[in-house]
This record gives sequence, C-alpha cells and structure tokens, in this order.
Amino acid sequence: AFRKQREKEVKRLRKLAKKEAEAEQQRIEQQRQAEVAARSVPPKEVAFGDRKLFMSFLDIVRDPLQRLSDSCSRVMVAMERELVAGLNVEQDRLERIKRRNAQRTDAIRAAEARMAGEEKAANGNTTAPNAPDAEVAENDTIKQKSGRITILNRIRTLFGIKARHLSKEDIEYVEALRTGMVNEGKKKKKKKKTAKGGLVADTVHPNKFLKHDAQRNATTSGTEEEEEEEEDDDFALLPDMSYVQYMTQELEIFDKTEAECLRNFISTHPTLDVGPREELFLIFFFLFALREIARELLRLGKFVEELEERERQKMEEEGRTKRRKQLWWPKVIGNFWNWFAWGSYSQVKTTEGYSSLIMNTTKNIEHHQPRSIEEEKVIVEAKVAKAAAEKIASEAAAKVASEKRAQHRRRRHSEMWDISPLRRANTLSTFIRGQGQEPDLEQ
Repeated sequence: AFRKQREKEVKRLRKLAKKEAEAEQQRIEQQRQAEVAARSVPPKEVAFGDRKLFMSFLDIVRDPLQRLSDSCSRVMVAMERELVAGLNVEQDRLERIKRRNAQRTDAIRAAEARMAGEEKAANGNTTAPNAPDAEVAENDTIKQKSGRITILNRIRTLFGIKARHLSKEDIEYVEALRTGMVNEGKKKKKKKKTAKGGLVADTVHPNKFLKHDAQRNATTSGTEEEEEEEEDDDFALLPDMSYVQYMTQELEIFDKTEAECLRNFISTHPTLDVGPREELFLIFFFLFALREIARELLRLGKFVEELEERERQKMEEEGRTKRRKQLWWPKVIGNFWNWFAWGSYSQVKTTEGYSSLIMNTTKNIEHHQPRSIEEEKVIVEAKVAKAAAEKIASEAAAKVASEKRAQHRRRRHSEMWDISPLRRANTLSTFIRGQGQEPDLEQ
C-alpha cells in the first residue's frame, strides 16, 4: 500500500512538471510570434527630410494662405476708402495740394522776375518797355542767349560731368531731363499722358517751369499714384457685398480648404512621422497668426458697421441729413486749454490731427518731481490709515443704523400689544336690576 501510494505521488509530480514545461514552451512560442509580427509592420518614415517636409506642407497650404492674405488686403482697402469718404480726408488733401501748388507758383514767378531783372541789369538794359509783347520777346531772347552759352556745360552734366561754374538752376534742369529719359526708357509700353505744351505728365518738369493745368496738377501727382489707384481697384470688393460678409465667407473657405488639404496630405502619407517638429510648428503658427488677423479685421468691420447703423438710425429719428458737430472734452481739470478741441470729422486734418484746433498755453501746468522712497512710504501709510478709518466709520454707522432699526421694531411691537383696559358697559339687565347705582361713563 505504501509503494502504490508512492508511485501515485511520483506520477502526479511528473504530470505537473510536464504541464509546466508545456506552458513555458507555449509562452515562449507566443512571444516569438509577437516579435515576428512586430518585425513584419513597416517602419515609419522618420528619415523624411526637413526641407522636403517643410516644402510639402508649404505647398499644400500655399493657395489658402494666398487667398486669405488677398482677402485681408481687399477688406483693408475697402475700410480705408470708407473712412476716407466719411472723414473727407481726400477733399482736405486736394485743398492742401492746391494751396501748396499756388504758393510754389507764386514763388517761381517771383524768382523768375527777380532773375530777369538781374540779367537786365547785368547786360545794361536801362529801357523798360511797357508793352507786354515786348517784355515776352525780351525774355525769350535772354533765354536763347543763356542757352547758347551754357549748352556745352548742360551736355557735360547730362553725362555725369558736373562743372563747378555751372549754376544750380542748370544742374536741376539737366537732372530733370535725365530723370525724364530714365522714366521714359523704363515705361515704353505704358501710354504716356501729356499735358499742355507737349510735356510728359509723370516726368519732373525741367527748371521748375509752370504747368498750366492747375486743376489736373492738384488732382494727380504722377504715375505712381495712378498705379496705386489701379492696384486698389484690383483689390476692390464686389459692389453688392459688404466687407463683413466677404470676410466671413473667406474665413469659411479658408478653414474648409485648409482642413481638406491636410486630410489629403495625411492620407497620401499614412506612415509619416509628423510629431512636434520645428518646421511644422512654423507653418502652423503662421496659419494661426494670419487667421487671427482676419478675425480681428472681421471684428473691426462689424464694429464699424454697427457704429454706422447707429448713427444712421439716430439721423433718421432726428430728421437730419448731416452729422452733428461733437464737443470733445476728455479732461476738464487743471490744464483746461490743453484738452479743449471741437469740430466735426470733416474739419479735422488727418496730417495735423487736433493740433490746429487745440489752444496751447503754459498756464497752470503742474510739474511733479519724482518722489523718494521715504515719501512713497509716507503716502502709502497715509492711504492705509485713511482706508482703516473709513472702514471703522462705516462699521460704526452700520451698527448705529442697526440699533435704530431694532429700537423702532421694539417700539412698534410694544404699541401693538399695549391694549387699554376694558370698561364695563351699561346693559339692560344692569339697568333694570341696579337702578340705584351710579351710571357708567359710557352710558
């Protein structure tokens, strides 16, 4: 019996060891299969070049960025034109140009008259003809003589050889000619607009000769401004669309296009290891910055439209056709005249601001010296003490008020329950039974 029990124990141990060996072998096999499966997965493209990745991302977001930047430019041009029209900036600029041209014209005429007088005095011409035709002919002969004398020097200056004895007016004349020749060589394809006298409008007039068309001189200042106006026309919005609607539409298109381009790029490169890389951060940071600029423009446009609508409703309610003048009074303490300015938007010059309307004075100007640390400490302590005193006073006032309310409440409560004693009334029974008694007061 002992031997049989011993054999059973040995068989049980052998089976247990066999099971453990099979389990260990199975675990090793599973681990080997997992390693093989891991090796079969293709590795990610970590060797994707930085420059290639940067250019790939830049290529897919190039068109949305270009469109959004153009949209921002269009909205800014539209808002600029609206503000210029609302503030009458262009009209003020034209008037300023007219005044400046008139001053220059007077100065040039005075200088030419003075030069003609000096030349006459130098040549010994003592006669002063009264007829205007004779004076014009005399001036022409003087100009022809001076031209024959200095023609060689002017040619030298045209080729870069400046003589010392050449006058300043001659040098300016030749420099103007050279500038006109350079501009004409660069812009052969463009059609030139000529003014009266056969001169090209976009060239500098030689020797500061007067241009006859004053109105055109005031409204146009050369081909550069015309080109800027053409560029502004290219950036103009549609006539039936406001800049708020246009900016909202462009933001939606940008978001949709950007998301679609990124999805397409990820689908074509499924194993690309993007990760936090510097070149991608630069692209996405630029995207976010440009979109934030567009959103700020949209907010600005909404605010401007809201102001215009509010002003329009106010004008309709009051029955006005022009804007009312406003009194700008931002600070009415101390230096009063330094802050006083009034007028409408159309009366304020953009280049000068409010400087032409402000009355400058040096009266009552306070000059504060910088304080020391001790003075600052004293001021802070005084403020703290004042705040503490105010707090104590407020608490005392609140306490007094609460006591008054409680006293009033107690008085009202006592008056409610303080009932006068009842007196016996004279009834019929008492009247019959007690005739000999004294009557009651209420009888």
